[in-house]
Amino acid sequence: MLLFHLLLWLFPKAILDAGLTISFDDHNGFYGLRHFDMTVFPLWQRLGGAVISCLPLLVLAQGLNALRRLFRLYAQAEYFSEHAASLLAKVGSRIAFWVLADILVQPLMGVWLTMMQPAGHRQLTFGLDTGNLESLFIAAVVMVIARIQQEGVALARENKQFL
Repeated sequence: MLLFHLLLWLFPKAILDAGLTISFDDHNGFYGLRHFDMTVFPLWQRLGGAVISCLPLLVLAQGLNALRRLFRLYAQAEYFSEHAASLLAKVGSRIAFWVLADILVQPLMGVWLTMMQPAGHRQLTFGLDTGNLESLFIAAVVMVIARIQQEGVALARENKQFL
């Protein structure tokens, strides 16, 4: 996903020349920008756009890595440990940070991509959609479950001391 994203930014003309299409949401545009053509931007501006737009993906990659490590613990039958609970909490927090980073990147991208436009054509965009809210809800649920699991681990450890 990250590699394709970078290739899209760095080689948009090659992608189009290969017969592939690059399309964006007609309603929301590309980071809120309408009539967006990636091939007209100079390389330095595409590089900056690639770096800025990859920030949320890097946060999401951290969450997916934590999820991978959590499933490895589960495969070893380590379901209720402090480490498993902390990894689950990390998954939830990274989902929330991913959404927040995505929300914050949109205005930054709007400014970055339109900074070479004449006055009156530069844009500062902001967007929040139901997908963001759904992801924040999922993140909150995962973090609550992780907190409950942490409490369960603490109770199990306390009960073990009495036996």
